[in-house]
Amino acid sequence: MLETLPPKRAALRDRVIEIAEVKAENEGISGLRARDLASEAGCALGSIYTIFGDLGDVGAAVNQRSFDQILSAMQQVGDSRGGALDVLKSLAATYAQYATDHTPRWKMAFETGLPEGEGDAALAPIIDIFVDPMAELLPAYSTRMVLRSARVLFATIHGITAMSLDPRLPVLPEGDLRRNLNAAVTAMVSTNEHV
Repeated sequence: MLETLPPKRAALRDRVIEIAEVKAENEGISGLRARDLASEAGCALGSIYTIFGDLGDVGAAVNQRSFDQILSAMQQVGDSRGGALDVLKSLAATYAQYATDHTPRWKMAFETGLPEGEGDAALAPIIDIFVDPMAELLPAYSTRMVLRSARVLFATIHGITAMSLDPRLPVLPEGDLRRNLNAAVTAMVSTNEHV
């Protein structure tokens, strides 16, 4: 959580985060260099460190915004895309589309994360989106089991997406990301083995 700052320093903090977002979008974590951020923000290098504890805090602020963007995109899916299975497939596709469209930034969010204790809070709303359709498809499951299944499904979607976007891990056929996600979602809700 960012501390409350006087208006001028808060404006500079927001400016630095906006610049860092652009750099993360294009280069991921390697684009976050304090000297470049200070230069583009029009401030002294030391000013970065009076607002942020270190460069990791700048990255964490960008990562939080990335998780917020993922959540916002997935909230757009809603229940308007058919039955519960179709909603889950659409959620998976939306997540993968964000990762595909914003790969350096998405990778940075999961490689560097958030400060200890904040990662679960950032991911919980994203995982929670899966809960209602999972509960509809798994009516015999307890609330705890549905939440666990939603977490496993999200981890599966994330893993398939990560492997599909990493040329060093050619496990899955190139260009089949959506089909692989659909198969995983269908398998998750048609078997009890994952709980």
